[in-house]
Amino acid sequence: MEDLRSSNGKFRRHNAPNTSHSQDDGDDGYQDSVPVNHGCTIETCKRCSSEYNHFTRLPDEILVYNIVSKLETPELCLLKLVCKRFHRLVEEYFRHMRALDLTKWNFMITQQGLNHIIKHASCLLELRLDRCWTAATEANLLTIAKRCQNLRALTLSMCKSVTDFAVTVLSQNCTQLEELDLSSCFMLSDEGVCNIARFCQHLRELHLSSDYGVTDISVRELAENCHSLEELDVSYCYKVTNSSVREFVTNQKSSLKLLRIKNCTGVTQDVVEKLFVKGITVNNMF
Repeated sequence: MEDLRSSNGKFRRHNAPNTSHSQDDGDDGYQDSVPVNHGCTIETCKRCSSEYNHFTRLPDEILVYNIVSKLETPELCLLKLVCKRFHRLVEEYFRHMRALDLTKWNFMITQQGLNHIIKHASCLLELRLDRCWTAATEANLLTIAKRCQNLRALTLSMCKSVTDFAVTVLSQNCTQLEELDLSSCFMLSDEGVCNIARFCQHLRELHLSSDYGVTDISVRELAENCHSLEELDVSYCYKVTNSSVREFVTNQKSSLKLLRIKNCTGVTQDVVEKLFVKGITVNNMF
């Protein structure tokens, strides 16, 4: 660093050139000067240019399985902005993704962000969107139904946009579902649940707690059609009574093992005892 006196008598600072690395006399093929952490650029620094070249020459497979696959969803979205190559690699990673859990990012994921992921993630088998109420709109649920038809597990608890129409379209397209959580989806009624029972007959686990529109009609339809169902949660569905729950006792094809009926005051102790005799665990406490 040297100080030079200007014409008005004051001193101005002048940075001496950085000579810590040798200069590259050849053309490295980069048009832009990319700054690096020690003050030089890829364009002027031979060492940095060499390191950058080694990185960019890595095969796509190495970048995807050793870098892209280790990142969280928000980081993947940022990585897409780096360059066209990473944009393509992230989308390729989404296309082969088997499981996606956005529950812990529920406060960050937007409707547009979820839509962009889902439209590429056609191979998803497991999708968890609990509490992602801003992102799990009816439009996005319809996109899931269209693009993710191989789903085996889908959780949408506390998503306010889950409607009977969206659930019907999902059940018609995602017929291989084995686990479905629609707890605290207050717009859901018998119409949607009955369509689940008709189209998703491979269900093994279904959560409907605090869905106040669910009645005996839904439970009876599930008992008659979903013979693989092993766990059913209708806690706080106060319209569920003995009338439908008794179906799991009389239906010989039923595989039910666990029934949650907390605050279902219409289910009496004598029916609970019959369920126990059938080998069904009844949880009416929590």
